[in-house]
Amino acid sequence: MKALSGSLRLGLSEFKEIEMIIKFGSALDKATLAIMERGLRLIELLKQTHSNPLAVREQVLFIFSGVNGWLDFLKHTDVIEYKSWLLNYIKTTNLFYNFEENADLNVDTFNSICSLAIKKFNSN
Repeated sequence: MKALSGSLRLGLSEFKEIEMIIKFGSALDKATLAIMERGLRLIELLKQTHSNPLAVREQVLFIFSGVNGWLDFLKHTDVIEYKSWLLNYIKTTNLFYNFEENADLNVDTFNSICSLAIKKFNSN
């Protein structure tokens, strides 16, 4: 989780800087717009309800997928739908079944899960 949080902080700080620039009415290039969109997606990924908090490994999967560009194909307005779909997919396929609650899941595992999930999501 600590390894991911550094990337998350950096991504959100870039987003906040660009958000300030936009307030002054500056035109944005494609790279800056991409950073802005990713920031909006990250903010949506971090949202959760008080009555139904996510397990840590689910939160890590969401953050990992957002920080590492797995969700760059989504509009930020579609993130809530994807989160709901991914939670259902994880639970119905038992993707985390062989990991303990506090197991150290590695980058390769998260990349595999993200790749598989996105292929399934796009085929629906």
